[in-house]
Amino acid sequence: ADSHSKNLKIVLIANLEEKPVDDPDLFFIKGSVCEETLGKANIAQAKTIIVSGDDTLDEISRDAKVVLATLTIESIAPSVYSVVELVDEANVMHCRRAQADEIIVGSVLSSRLIASAAIDHGISRVVSELLSAEYGNELFSVPLPDDLVGKTFLDVFTMMKKERQSIVLGVLKEHNSEHISNPPSDYIFEKEDRLIVISNDRVAITDSLRLRL
Repeated sequence: ADSHSKNLKIVLIANLEEKPVDDPDLFFIKGSVCEETLGKANIAQAKTIIVSGDDTLDEISRDAKVVLATLTIESIAPSVYSVVELVDEANVMHCRRAQADEIIVGSVLSSRLIASAAIDHGISRVVSELLSAEYGNELFSVPLPDDLVGKTFLDVFTMMKKERQSIVLGVLKEHNSEHISNPPSDYIFEKEDRLIVISNDRVAITDSLRLRL
């Protein structure tokens, strides 16, 4: 549903009997994550890899399998950006040692969202909209145009809202190594910064920003 990624080629490695979705852009490799299947998937050319848990296993075994898969992936293709799913927050340290780039603990996100919704009613609906590519506004990151380097956060915030009907929520620093939510108004943008924005059209805003280069 995301216009930005609808034409991307995706390779799925899984212990399934057959390809789960009839989509020409989805390529299926039966098996577990190992050097052989990663080689077939041409991981060296991949931009991003997602390691999700095995629902048939208990929580301990599921996270252990994810950590092992991450270790294997990072040893073969350390430059590929890895997004890893865990059940237990206690295993985050193991995935960090395995050099995972981004770690998502589903239970923690769910509990925090439920708590926020209980205190601030309606929050869950807002978050659901921002994370959905099917309706409403989206939350995503875009590169900073060269002509905005050296500008303050307030200047960029005002320009994006006035000219692109988008809201800048924060900044992703170089190589996504750090993020700053709601930066101070006098924050000065640097060349490698990316904007974290809310907008209703990812492609339109990305294309319009490219025109500024």
